[in-house]
Amino acid sequence: MEAFVRPGPDSENWHERGIYMERGILNTSPVEMSLYGMEHWRMPDVRIRRYALRTDGFVSIHAGAREGSFVTKPFIFTGDVLRLNYATSATGRLRVEIQDGGGISVAGRSIDDCIDTYGDTIDGIHHWKDGPDVKALSGTPVKLRITMKDADLYAFRFTS
Repeated sequence: MEAFVRPGPDSENWHERGIYMERGILNTSPVEMSLYGMEHWRMPDVRIRRYALRTDGFVSIHAGAREGSFVTKPFIFTGDVLRLNYATSATGRLRVEIQDGGGISVAGRSIDDCIDTYGDTIDGIHHWKDGPDVKALSGTPVKLRITMKDADLYAFRFTS
């Protein structure tokens, strides 16, 4: 029930349906989605505004300046590499550990084996010291332990 788009400081948007979102979300580039809404609804100067989001950018797991981590539930994937949709600050980072279904780090895929992932991309390949290949784990139950500092993780997926 929280607002996705807030009225902001414009007093003409602070009434019932002051911002009226249009239906649909459009892919307006390979890295951006757009939503459209009418501002000043029912006012003489009603207008349309475009709101832009990164692809798959509706929700993220966010970490501030203090490093944090989380562990996924066990799941089975197919693919050769792990791809991340993320954004960090210049001093931020992400690291991904792959664990077996029981929570034990997989050799070569621990937090200590990670190369720091930083930047801003919607489809970056995660790397460990010996490369990105995770094909040997495909089809087996795994968990991901992800540590983050000053970063947002929007999505992850495995691909071939």
